[in-house]
Amino acid sequence: MSPGAQLSVLSPRGVPIDPVHQTFIARWVEPTSIVWDVGGNMGLFSFPAALKAHEGRVYTFEPDVELARNLVRGMRRPRNRALPITVFSFALSDMDGTADFLIARHGRCMNKLDGVASWHDNLFETSETRSVGTFRIDTIAKSRQPPGVLKIDVEGAEMKVLEGGRETIAKHKPVILIEGPRDLWPQMAAFFKDLNYVLSDGRASTPVALETPVWDTVAVPREKWG
Repeated sequence: MSPGAQLSVLSPRGVPIDPVHQTFIARWVEPTSIVWDVGGNMGLFSFPAALKAHEGRVYTFEPDVELARNLVRGMRRPRNRALPITVFSFALSDMDGTADFLIARHGRCMNKLDGVASWHDNLFETSETRSVGTFRIDTIAKSRQPPGVLKIDVEGAEMKVLEGGRETIAKHKPVILIEGPRDLWPQMAAFFKDLNYVLSDGRASTPVALETPVWDTVAVPREKWG
């Protein structure tokens, strides 16, 4: 989540929505969309996306097993039981295997893979380190429906997720909302330029093409832009 995110909007079911998420979902998620939420956390994107994609599917990836369990508990509430959400408790990255995952002492939204930098590193304290499974988007997409919409918020590991999904992204051209720290912007810009994507600011009311990413970047295949 961004340092300035304000969850001031509620969905029809009382779920708080980041205004950036609200705008993105309204513009790009369709009733039949296949949505991948990479970095599901508390479901602040997954639940509103599932309300819109009620004839599609939301795949939520959250390696913190406690947060994943909370997501599943939320899905079991009577008003949410019909929502098409599937939760996976592993990380998406650039390799299939395992990695150390750092659990934050204060604020589990700051949990992250070991060895990646994040905007809040000067505030980060580790309460414990866990080994978690990691898979590439390209691997999962062989057995699950590939994304038409992709949201990525993984506390500094965004390029690992993108590189692990290069083949799928190039083939299926999902619209992407990605939150990444400034030091990753040059790599993100090169990745999306190579795949012929147009970038815009997810916080802007009217999309304008950008040369470089911003904190909340919306990446749209050129053929879908405009």
